[in-house]
Amino acid sequence: VDQATEHRLPVKIHTGYLAGQRLNQLRRIKQHASDIIELCNKAPATSWVFLHMNYPNWQDLIAIVKKYPNAHAEMSWVWALDPAAARDFLKRALIAAPANKIFPFGGDYSVVECVLGHAAMARRGMARALEELVQEAWLSEAEAGDLIEPLMRGNAAQFFRLEEKQRYLSQAPWL
Repeated sequence: VDQATEHRLPVKIHTGYLAGQRLNQLRRIKQHASDIIELCNKAPATSWVFLHMNYPNWQDLIAIVKKYPNAHAEMSWVWALDPAAARDFLKRALIAAPANKIFPFGGDYSVVECVLGHAAMARRGMARALEELVQEAWLSEAEAGDLIEPLMRGNAAQFFRLEEKQRYLSQAPWL
């Protein structure tokens, strides 16, 4: 963590339950929110990315992302795991927390072919969430439209400093 912080690299932490059939870890994952808070407090200069929206305890993560400047929520896998919960998380996170701290799509698949299907599910879910926020008068159509690019790529590109890394890599001796 110290090395990542020194080099301005975020630290990603798995939250929520693991894939599989038997969920023996459910008792343990109920405590993830308190563990996340402890990390944010112990390393306030570290940028944390909490993966999988802390499913199924996602409301805790929204509160943490709202309160802690160094906490960010990432939604990889959840669009396939529980699309309704993912939609609800995104809606509530956009109402309660800064939109630039939410990464609605990502992946930690070991098989690249799964990414395409998950991306399609995520796009559909994000569209529904934004549409519902407009229908419920939380956002105007223009505000919802303005969120599309940041949610789809802009938040992650800025947070992970992709332009800076691309410039650096373009000067690599092996290219």
